[in-house]
Amino acid sequence: MSRVAVVTDSTACVGAALPGADLRTVEVVVLFTDHEAPDSEVDPGEVYERLARGEAVKSQAPPAAAYLEAIEAGDQEGVLVLTPADEFTVMAHHARLAAELAATPTAVVDTRTAAAGHGLVVRAALAAAREGGDLERVSAVARATADRVDLVAAMYEPSYLEHSGHIQAPAEVMIARFRHGNVVPLAATGDPLRALASSWRKGGGDPDSTLVFHSALSARAERLRRTMGASEPVLTCGAAMGAHVGPGLVGVAWLR
Repeated sequence: MSRVAVVTDSTACVGAALPGADLRTVEVVVLFTDHEAPDSEVDPGEVYERLARGEAVKSQAPPAAAYLEAIEAGDQEGVLVLTPADEFTVMAHHARLAAELAATPTAVVDTRTAAAGHGLVVRAALAAAREGGDLERVSAVARATADRVDLVAAMYEPSYLEHSGHIQAPAEVMIARFRHGNVVPLAATGDPLRALASSWRKGGGDPDSTLVFHSALSARAERLRRTMGASEPVLTCGAAMGAHVGPGLVGVAWLR
């Protein structure tokens, strides 16, 4: 059993968990106009259908109590909590509050990214934990990995991202880089997937440390994955992430 457990939230695109690693996931809650439900219990398709009808769909970050419960759920020597960038959500703040209350030694690392970029940091931390690293070692690996993560995405319907409050989006397809807590639009013309692949190559992308993800554009995401020769299967955004980006996103995250 790993000496260190890793806690993250349901917006992280992680893919297959590493055998022998202890990964605990706290749920983001998806808020509809008529009800609410944990992220894992909501079909992303329902989110997109409601957004298309003009309904408001929001998400609610896990409270500190949820993080604390996950931290104290096992008997590891330490727990590392990994959150999306502070600029995108209050999750890091809630996780830090939980860490202060926890009896188990706990560290919190803001991954400075989101979605599949966040997932790459989770995977690196799990690998370090599986190798027997202590909390200091696993935390150091997570911080070093977060510093290397790059993520670019094409938003075919960027108005949904604008509604989430993080960026003023143009009417046409937008390509942006999500890195170090910032969202920076990139100048690009022509095929958006070609632009993503070009950014990946220029950024030193390695097929073995690359994750492709999407919201309701699986065929295009698979085309991008094949273009780059990424070994991991394409990942699908969950309902909570879909509420922010809407349908029509294809992205790639990698380690520089």
